[in-house]
Amino acid sequence: QATQGKVAKVVEAEKFVLRDEKGNIRGDLVVNGGIPSLNLYGEAKHNYAIVSPSLLSLVKKDVAFEVVLVKGEASLILRTGEWIEAQARLDVDADGSARITVGKPGRGKAVLGSVSLEAESTGVVEKRRESSLVFFGTAGKVIWSAP
Repeated sequence: QATQGKVAKVVEAEKFVLRDEKGNIRGDLVVNGGIPSLNLYGEAKHNYAIVSPSLLSLVKKDVAFEVVLVKGEASLILRTGEWIEAQARLDVDADGSARITVGKPGRGKAVLGSVSLEAESTGVVEKRRESSLVFFGTAGKVIWSAP
C-alpha cells in the first residue's frame, strides 16, 4: 500500500483491467493457462491487439497481422477480407526450412519454398526444397509444381 505522496514500488494482482471514461473495457493484462497476455480493444469489437510470449496479433476490422512463435517455429501471417480469410504467410520451421504461402481457404493456394507433399497412391511424403513452387487446387491437391 502506498501512502499519500509516495508511489508503490510493486503492485500485484491476478488481472489488470483498463477502462475508458465511459467504463468500457479497453484492455487487460491477464494470465490464462499459465500464459501472460496483454489485450487491447478498440471501440469496434473487431479492432484489437494481443501480445503474449508466443503471439503478436493486430486486427482492425477486416485486416489482421500476426506473428506466431511455437516450438522453435515462426510464422508471419497477413490476412484480409470480410472474414480475414485470404492470407499471405511466411513460415520458418525449426530445421530452418521456409516457405511463403498465398491463398484463400477453399480457393486454392500457391507455396514457394519448402513444403511436404504426400503422394496419393503410395502415401510417401516428399519434402520439397526452398526453390520449389507448388500450386494447389480448391480440393487441396497439387495441380502444378516445379522443380
